[in-house]
Amino acid sequence: RVGPFAIDQSYWQYYVAYKGLNLSLSYLGGDGPLRLLVEPLGCDETASPAGAAGQSAANCSDFALVVQPRFAWYRRGSVLVDPSSGGGLVTLSPLGMPPTEVRPTARHSARADALLPEALRAAPHLTLSLGRGAVALCEGNASAPPLAPPSLGDVRASVAASLARESRRYAAYGALSSVKEGLQAATFWNYVYSPAEYGPFLPVSRSWNFVKQAANNDWAYVIFDWDNIFATYMTSLDPAAKDVAYSNFIQVVRSRTSRGFVPNYSAGGSKSVDRTEPPIGAKVLLELHRKYSDTWLVRLLFDDLKRWSDWFLASRAFGPARLISLGSDRIDGFKDAAANAMQGARYESGLDNSPMYDGAFFNATVAVDGAFAVGQMELYDVGMASMFVQEAESLSELARLLGRADDVAALSAPPPAPRAPL
Repeated sequence: RVGPFAIDQSYWQYYVAYKGLNLSLSYLGGDGPLRLLVEPLGCDETASPAGAAGQSAANCSDFALVVQPRFAWYRRGSVLVDPSSGGGLVTLSPLGMPPTEVRPTARHSARADALLPEALRAAPHLTLSLGRGAVALCEGNASAPPLAPPSLGDVRASVAASLARESRRYAAYGALSSVKEGLQAATFWNYVYSPAEYGPFLPVSRSWNFVKQAANNDWAYVIFDWDNIFATYMTSLDPAAKDVAYSNFIQVVRSRTSRGFVPNYSAGGSKSVDRTEPPIGAKVLLELHRKYSDTWLVRLLFDDLKRWSDWFLASRAFGPARLISLGSDRIDGFKDAAANAMQGARYESGLDNSPMYDGAFFNATVAVDGAFAVGQMELYDVGMASMFVQEAESLSELARLLGRADDVAALSAPPPAPRAPL
């Protein structure tokens, strides 16, 4: 169960339950050294062995924290674990960078270590028994004087101070303090980085992964078009999170396909080249500029968003009224179970399972050009058409900010999907 997560990553906390044991893990980071406090809760030294039926508490002597350090994303470097050095020492030496040391507040437990699976024992690790209660880990600079074993009391005090500081930020929202805490946690627990993107981003869930043949979970992620853009807007409401919101927004918009639209999903080079999702990027960019006046972001993303809008006119205007209709196209060689089918068009709505789209009214060949075919629902979508018009109006205002008179004129003219039928 996740707890608070500070925007600057100075504090975050969660609980793990396993075979009767409830464990609280609190991290301190941000611009300072990384510290981890691991606290077993509700221990009972008289309890039966772990996992015994009917027990309400755990004997913490049956449990240990195993620290197995490594580098993410196949980064080059060496990992050294010395269980005998002052109770335990982990040294991480990334290639081309100063080494970092990590020390625990408890000694390596040879007794608990002997019970670990052989594969785990063969890897560099420390085993810290939870039989005496909480343990902590502290990071230090290995090039500085030797890092002394940390004090559990000092780590507890630092965690308490960081939690109090973060709680004061929520308290500033008065009656909505719990709403602020919950929404911030919901977005920032999904705040991730992958070398496949230019910067960190805010996916809808760490559990979703569309990266094909990902070597391990370090590379697993997916960006969903309007879901991530909503996360940008939500996050941007707190000025402390502006940089996070911008980075997330850039990753989404810059994932656009060669045809010009922002795809329904993008992950490690894989994209839904058959479909998009509702266009809200220009509207959110306009709101970001109204709040922060950062014209550089408008300059960076305007052309991408205008191409997206142009693509809607070329590929999703439908029928005699030329209003927007949801679709999913066929591109020979593209593999996707929903492509050029009713389900793919439903996905383009962003409302994947909405009863509005129950039925079979999909035309797979609205237009055909060799290996490519436009497929669309034979249904005018008032919501999608309205968002398209909102995008055109937002783009017009953004073009005016940039002094692009030709774009202002083009975007202000009545589009083929006119406002009147809406």
